Amino acid sequence: MNWGKSVALAFVLFAIMIIGLVVVCVKQDVNLVAEDYYKQEIAYQDRIDEIQNAKQMETKIQFVLNKKEHMANLVFPKEAGQEDLHGEIHFFRPSDASMDRKVVLALDLNGQQQIDISKLFPGYWKMQLSWTANGKRFFEEKSFMY
Repeated sequence: MNWGKSVALAFVLFAIMIIGLVVVCVKQDVNLVAEDYYKQEIAYQDRIDEIQNAKQMETKIQFVLNKKEHMANLVFPKEAGQEDLHGEIHFFRPSDASMDRKVVLALDLNGQQQIDISKLFPGYWKMQLSWTANGKRFFEEKSFMY
């Protein structure tokens, strides 16, 4: 085979390789962290204010993970104003948004909530807690391995 045919064969093989890479890339699933990412970014100053409100609390919220029993315990302090408290717990999986789970905040009389986490897959998680108490909004985030 002469050098002209070798160069042509090299170009054809290169083109086939590029087409194969394009096909593989198009078939990849692209997960955004959130579907409404841009909307959340615009309202981020509100989130900063909510984080500051949570940091100003004298007693911090406790998030205790019990891996053996597949439970998480959330404990709110009395100062959180539990009679007018409502919110949401978002178990956020940064690597795959389809694994995210949301739980409505429902505290008992002691300001605690037991959360079943048996359906969470092992790996890195973030617990994002957003709540409103006495007309004031709060936000707290804790990372954990499960």
